[in-house]
Amino acid sequence: MESDRLTGGTSLQLIAPATGHPITHRIDTASARLLTPEDARLLELDPAHPPTEPVVVMTAKFVDSESNVVEYGVDLGGPGRTWRTESEVTP
Repeated sequence: MESDRLTGGTSLQLIAPATGHPITHRIDTASARLLTPEDARLLELDPAHPPTEPVVVMTAKFVDSESNVVEYGVDLGGPGRTWRTESEVTP
């Protein structure tokens, strides 16, 4: 493992050619919970005096054609953060 920035595309664009298995689906979850001191540190907030509003925890799991989880990400949304998604609806 390395923490260097990827070059040549997104992680998903690089995983399929390297493994020979295309990504077939994505599983997203979202939940809310109270901020922990560790959350506060990650969000660059004062862990001794964290906000009292709940935070949103979103996860994304990417699965390949062999049912292997090839990427798992966690996004922690602090107070006041907004997510927006758009998708086309086909009649």
